Amino acid sequence: MCYAMVAMFTDYVRHVMQKLAKYELIHDEQPYYGSVRGFQGVWAQGKTLQECERNLREVLEEWLLLKIRKLA
Repeated sequence: MCYAMVAMFTDYVRHVMQKLAKYELIHDEQPYYGSVRGFQGVWAQGKTLQECERNLREVLEEWLLLKIRKLA
């Protein structure tokens, strides 16, 4: 993948995370739960908000890459 494509992908992920990611506290071993509105099945948990955000970003990236691969 060329640098421009990687930069566009990274910018898109950042934009989606800023605009569509929602977090909440739940009663669980990993109390932070995050999901991305409009992206079915994209959710994650973490022991801290930062860990949850990191996990959610990783899930979103993998979800998007799978969708791109299916188009190719």
